[in-house]
Amino acid sequence: MTEIRPLPGHWRSTFRTFYPAWRVVREDGLPQDPEAGMAGDERQAGTVTGDGSGPTPSPVYRIWRNRRCLVATRRETRLPRFQEAAAASAARGWPVVTRISGGTMVPHLPESLHLSLLLPRLQGREPGTDEIYRFLAEPVREALGVLGVESEYGMVPRSFCDGRFNLVAAGKKLAGTSQRWTGGLPGHPVRPGFVLAHLTLFVAGDMHQATRAVNQFLGEAVESGGRPGSFDPGAAVTVAELLGPKPKPPEAKAPWESADLLRRVEEAMAWTLTAADPR
Repeated sequence: MTEIRPLPGHWRSTFRTFYPAWRVVREDGLPQDPEAGMAGDERQAGTVTGDGSGPTPSPVYRIWRNRRCLVATRRETRLPRFQEAAAASAARGWPVVTRISGGTMVPHLPESLHLSLLLPRLQGREPGTDEIYRFLAEPVREALGVLGVESEYGMVPRSFCDGRFNLVAAGKKLAGTSQRWTGGLPGHPVRPGFVLAHLTLFVAGDMHQATRAVNQFLGEAVESGGRPGSFDPGAAVTVAELLGPKPKPPEAKAPWESADLLRRVEEAMAWTLTAADPR
Protein backbone atom coordinates (compact mmCIF):
# COMPACT_ATOMS: atom_id res chain seq x y z
CA MET A 1 0.00 0.00 0.00
CA THR A 2 1.02 3.61 -0.48
CA GLU A 3 3.23 5.14 2.19
CA ILE A 4 1.32 8.10 3.62
CA ARG A 5 2.98 10.26 6.25
CA PRO A 6 0.83 10.03 9.40
CA LEU A 7 -0.74 13.08 10.98
CA PRO A 8 0.99 14.20 14.20
CA GLY A 9 -2.12 13.35 16.23
CA HIS A 10 -5.74 12.34 15.83
CA TRP A 11 -7.19 13.96 12.72
CA ARG A 12 -9.64 16.12 14.71
CA SER A 13 -7.00 17.58 17.01
CA THR A 14 -4.65 18.20 14.07
CA PHE A 15 -7.46 19.79 12.06
CA ARG A 16 -8.16 22.17 14.96
CA THR A 17 -4.63 23.56 14.75
CA PHE A 18 -5.72 25.12 11.44
CA TYR A 19 -9.47 25.52 11.94
CA PRO A 20 -10.84 25.65 15.52
CA ALA A 21 -14.40 24.80 14.44
CA TRP A 22 -16.24 23.43 11.42
CA ARG A 23 -19.78 22.85 10.21
CA VAL A 24 -21.35 19.55 9.15
CA VAL A 25 -24.05 19.78 6.47
CA ARG A 26 -26.16 16.66 5.95
CA GLU A 27 -28.37 16.62 2.87
CA ASP A 28 -31.25 14.16 3.16
CA GLY A 29 -32.32 11.99 0.25
CA LEU A 30 -31.47 12.39 -3.41
CA PRO A 31 -31.28 15.71 -5.28
CA GLN A 32 -33.71 16.58 -8.04
CA ASP A 33 -31.09 15.73 -10.66
CA PRO A 34 -27.33 15.03 -10.84
CA GLU A 35 -26.51 18.66 -11.65
CA ALA A 36 -28.22 19.78 -8.44
CA GLY A 37 -26.12 17.31 -6.47
CA MET A 38 -22.90 18.64 -7.96
CA ALA A 39 -23.97 22.27 -7.50
CA GLY A 40 -24.03 21.77 -3.74
CA ASP A 41 -20.23 21.84 -3.61
CA GLU A 42 -20.07 25.17 -5.40
CA ARG A 43 -22.81 26.53 -3.15
CA GLN A 44 -20.90 25.55 0.00
CA ALA A 45 -17.66 26.84 -1.53
CA GLY A 46 -19.29 30.26 -1.60
CA THR A 47 -19.65 30.16 2.19
CA VAL A 48 -15.90 29.66 2.77
CA THR A 49 -14.37 31.70 -0.06
CA GLY A 50 -11.90 34.39 0.98
CA ASP A 51 -8.27 35.45 0.73
CA GLY A 52 -7.35 34.92 4.37
CA SER A 53 -7.16 38.63 5.14
CA GLY A 54 -10.35 38.84 7.22
CA PRO A 55 -12.12 36.61 9.73
CA THR A 56 -11.73 32.96 8.73
CA PRO A 57 -15.02 31.25 7.82
CA SER A 58 -15.63 27.81 9.31
CA PRO A 59 -14.83 24.88 7.02
CA VAL A 60 -17.73 22.72 5.85
CA TYR A 61 -18.05 18.95 5.73
CA ARG A 62 -20.90 18.14 3.36
CA ILE A 63 -22.48 14.64 3.47
CA TRP A 64 -24.63 13.95 0.42
CA ARG A 65 -25.86 11.50 -2.20
CA ASN A 66 -26.50 11.79 -5.91
CA ARG A 67 -28.55 10.22 -8.64
CA ARG A 68 -27.01 7.83 -11.14
CA CYS A 69 -24.64 9.64 -13.48
CA LEU A 70 -21.11 9.84 -14.80
CA VAL A 71 -19.03 12.73 -13.50
CA ALA A 72 -16.40 14.13 -15.85
CA THR A 73 -13.61 16.58 -15.15
CA ARG A 74 -13.31 19.84 -17.03
CA ARG A 75 -10.28 18.45 -18.86
CA GLU A 76 -12.36 15.52 -20.14
CA THR A 77 -14.95 17.89 -21.61
CA ARG A 78 -12.30 18.70 -24.22
CA LEU A 79 -12.25 15.14 -25.59
CA PRO A 80 -13.01 15.29 -29.34
CA ARG A 81 -16.44 13.63 -29.20
CA PHE A 82 -17.45 14.55 -25.64
CA GLN A 83 -20.89 15.94 -26.54
CA GLU A 84 -21.84 13.00 -28.75
CA ALA A 85 -20.66 10.49 -26.14
CA ALA A 86 -22.53 12.34 -23.38
CA ALA A 87 -25.77 12.20 -25.36
CA ALA A 88 -25.34 8.48 -26.01
CA SER A 89 -24.54 7.83 -22.35
CA ALA A 90 -27.62 9.74 -21.21
CA ALA A 91 -29.76 7.64 -23.56
CA ARG A 92 -28.41 4.55 -21.78
CA GLY A 93 -29.45 5.96 -18.41
CA TRP A 94 -26.09 7.49 -17.45
CA PRO A 95 -26.30 11.29 -17.83
CA VAL A 96 -22.94 13.08 -17.77
CA VAL A 97 -22.20 16.05 -15.52
CA THR A 98 -18.94 17.86 -14.73
CA ARG A 99 -17.13 18.58 -11.48
CA ILE A 100 -14.69 21.27 -10.47
CA SER A 101 -12.11 18.99 -8.80
CA GLY A 102 -9.43 17.01 -10.61
CA GLY A 103 -8.84 13.36 -11.44
CA THR A 104 -10.73 11.46 -14.12
CA MET A 105 -14.32 10.34 -14.73
CA VAL A 106 -16.16 8.54 -11.93
CA PRO A 107 -19.64 7.03 -11.67
CA HIS A 108 -22.15 8.19 -9.08
CA LEU A 109 -24.79 5.75 -7.83
CA PRO A 110 -27.75 6.38 -5.53
CA GLU A 111 -26.19 3.76 -3.24
CA SER A 112 -22.93 5.72 -2.87
CA LEU A 113 -22.22 8.30 -0.18
CA HIS A 114 -20.21 11.46 -0.80
CA LEU A 115 -18.21 13.58 1.61
CA SER A 116 -17.00 17.01 0.49
CA LEU A 117 -14.65 19.17 2.54
CA LEU A 118 -14.70 22.91 1.77
CA LEU A 119 -11.85 24.89 3.33
CA PRO A 120 -11.22 28.64 3.49
CA ARG A 121 -7.82 29.89 2.37
CA LEU A 122 -5.38 30.96 5.11
CA GLN A 123 -2.54 33.47 5.00
CA GLY A 124 0.68 31.84 6.18
CA ARG A 125 0.52 28.24 7.35
CA GLU A 126 -2.05 26.11 5.53
CA PRO A 127 -2.45 22.33 5.47
CA GLY A 128 -0.88 20.70 2.43
CA THR A 129 -2.65 18.54 -0.11
CA ASP A 130 -1.78 15.29 1.68
CA GLU A 131 -2.99 16.65 5.02
CA ILE A 132 -6.25 17.76 3.44
CA TYR A 133 -6.79 14.32 1.96
CA ARG A 134 -6.28 12.89 5.45
CA PHE A 135 -8.75 15.40 6.96
CA LEU A 136 -11.22 14.17 4.33
CA ALA A 137 -10.61 10.44 4.48
CA GLU A 138 -9.80 9.75 8.14
CA PRO A 139 -13.40 10.44 9.31
CA VAL A 140 -14.60 7.94 6.71
CA ARG A 141 -12.06 5.32 7.78
CA GLU A 142 -13.12 5.87 11.37
CA ALA A 143 -16.81 5.48 10.45
CA LEU A 144 -16.11 2.31 8.49
CA GLY A 145 -14.22 0.91 11.45
CA VAL A 146 -17.33 1.36 13.60
CA LEU A 147 -19.13 -0.94 11.13
CA GLY A 148 -16.32 -3.49 11.14
CA VAL A 149 -14.75 -2.53 7.80
CA GLU A 150 -11.00 -1.85 7.83
CA SER A 151 -9.46 0.22 5.04
CA GLU A 152 -6.10 1.68 4.08
CA TYR A 153 -4.67 4.10 1.53
CA GLY A 154 -3.34 2.96 -1.80
CA MET A 155 -3.58 2.77 -5.56
CA VAL A 156 -5.53 0.00 -7.28
CA PRO A 157 -4.28 -0.91 -10.76
CA ARG A 158 -6.83 -0.30 -13.53
CA SER A 159 -9.37 1.34 -11.23
CA PHE A 160 -11.11 4.47 -12.50
CA CYS A 161 -9.74 7.79 -11.15
CA ASP A 162 -6.91 5.97 -9.40
CA GLY A 163 -4.88 7.83 -6.79
CA ARG A 164 -2.70 7.53 -3.69
CA PHE A 165 -5.59 8.44 -1.42
CA ASN A 166 -8.03 5.79 -2.54
CA LEU A 167 -9.50 3.89 0.38
CA VAL A 168 -8.71 0.24 -0.26
CA ALA A 169 -10.24 -2.86 1.32
CA ALA A 170 -9.61 -6.49 0.36
CA GLY A 171 -7.25 -5.19 -2.33
CA LYS A 172 -10.01 -3.27 -4.10
CA LYS A 173 -11.03 0.36 -4.34
CA LEU A 174 -13.70 1.24 -1.77
CA ALA A 175 -13.57 5.03 -2.12
CA GLY A 176 -11.93 7.58 -4.39
CA THR A 177 -10.81 11.14 -3.72
CA SER A 178 -10.09 14.35 -5.61
CA GLN A 179 -9.07 17.89 -4.71
CA ARG A 180 -8.98 21.43 -6.09
CA TRP A 181 -7.35 24.67 -4.90
CA THR A 182 -8.38 28.16 -6.00
CA GLY A 183 -6.99 31.57 -5.05
CA GLY A 184 -3.26 30.95 -5.28
CA LEU A 185 -0.47 28.75 -3.96
CA PRO A 186 -0.70 27.05 -0.52
CA GLY A 187 -0.06 29.61 2.20
CA HIS A 188 -0.08 32.51 -0.26
CA PRO A 189 -3.61 33.20 -1.50
CA VAL A 190 -3.55 36.21 -3.81
CA ARG A 191 -7.27 36.39 -4.51
CA PRO A 192 -10.44 35.02 -2.91
CA GLY A 193 -10.54 31.24 -3.14
CA PHE A 194 -11.21 27.94 -1.42
CA VAL A 195 -10.03 24.34 -1.26
CA LEU A 196 -12.38 21.51 -2.19
CA ALA A 197 -11.64 17.88 -1.37
CA HIS A 198 -14.18 15.23 -2.32
CA LEU A 199 -14.60 11.54 -1.49
CA THR A 200 -17.02 9.00 -2.96
CA LEU A 201 -17.65 5.88 -0.86
CA PHE A 202 -19.14 2.86 -2.62
CA VAL A 203 -21.69 1.68 -0.06
CA ALA A 204 -23.74 -0.61 -2.31
CA GLY A 205 -24.77 -0.93 -5.95
CA ASP A 206 -23.34 -2.58 -9.06
CA MET A 207 -19.80 -1.28 -9.50
CA HIS A 208 -19.18 -3.66 -12.42
CA GLN A 209 -21.98 -2.01 -14.39
CA ALA A 210 -20.84 1.45 -13.30
CA THR A 211 -17.26 0.82 -14.46
CA ARG A 212 -18.47 -0.51 -17.80
CA ALA A 213 -20.50 2.70 -18.25
CA VAL A 214 -17.32 4.75 -17.69
CA ASN A 215 -15.39 2.59 -20.15
CA GLN A 216 -18.05 2.86 -22.84
CA PHE A 217 -18.29 6.63 -22.50
CA LEU A 218 -14.53 7.18 -22.67
CA GLY A 219 -14.22 4.98 -25.75
CA GLU A 220 -16.98 6.89 -27.54
CA ALA A 221 -15.63 10.28 -26.45
CA VAL A 222 -12.29 9.66 -28.13
CA GLU A 223 -13.61 8.45 -31.49
CA SER A 224 -16.85 7.29 -33.08
CA GLY A 225 -17.27 3.59 -32.35
CA GLY A 226 -14.08 3.72 -30.32
CA ARG A 227 -12.84 0.87 -28.19
CA PRO A 228 -14.09 0.99 -24.58
CA GLY A 229 -11.77 2.28 -21.88
CA SER A 230 -9.65 -0.23 -20.00
CA PHE A 231 -10.74 0.21 -16.38
CA ASP A 232 -11.26 -3.14 -14.64
CA PRO A 233 -14.92 -3.69 -13.60
CA GLY A 234 -13.65 -5.90 -10.78
CA ALA A 235 -11.28 -3.31 -9.29
CA ALA A 236 -13.90 -1.71 -7.01
CA VAL A 237 -15.77 -3.12 -4.02
CA THR A 238 -18.72 -1.93 -1.92
CA VAL A 239 -19.26 -1.84 1.82
CA ALA A 240 -22.18 -4.23 1.31
CA GLU A 241 -19.91 -6.77 -0.38
CA LEU A 242 -17.34 -6.51 2.39
CA LEU A 243 -19.97 -7.12 5.06
CA GLY A 244 -20.98 -10.35 3.36
CA PRO A 245 -24.28 -12.03 2.46
CA LYS A 246 -27.62 -11.19 3.98
CA PRO A 247 -28.63 -13.11 7.10
CA LYS A 248 -30.95 -16.12 7.02
CA PRO A 249 -33.84 -16.85 7.17
CA PRO A 250 -34.92 -14.61 4.27
CA GLU A 251 -37.61 -12.93 6.34
CA ALA A 252 -35.02 -11.66 8.83
CA LYS A 253 -34.19 -7.97 8.45
CA ALA A 254 -30.85 -7.53 6.71
CA PRO A 255 -29.01 -4.67 8.46
CA TRP A 256 -26.97 -4.06 5.32
CA GLU A 257 -29.78 -3.70 2.79
CA SER A 258 -28.96 -0.63 0.70
CA ALA A 259 -31.22 1.96 2.32
CA ASP A 260 -30.46 0.87 5.87
CA LEU A 261 -26.75 0.50 5.21
CA LEU A 262 -26.58 3.99 3.74
CA ARG A 263 -28.25 5.33 6.87
CA ARG A 264 -25.84 3.44 9.15
CA VAL A 265 -22.76 4.63 7.27
CA GLU A 266 -24.02 8.21 7.20
CA GLU A 267 -24.78 8.15 10.93
CA ALA A 268 -21.32 6.77 11.69
CA MET A 269 -19.72 9.41 9.45
CA ALA A 270 -21.66 12.23 11.09
CA TRP A 271 -20.66 10.92 14.51
CA THR A 272 -16.93 10.91 13.66
CA LEU A 273 -17.20 14.49 12.40
CA THR A 274 -18.80 15.78 15.60
CA ALA A 275 -17.27 13.57 18.31
CA ALA A 276 -14.98 15.02 20.96
CA ASP A 277 -11.24 14.78 20.41
CA PRO A 278 -9.70 11.65 21.97
CA ARG A 279 -7.83 12.25 25.19
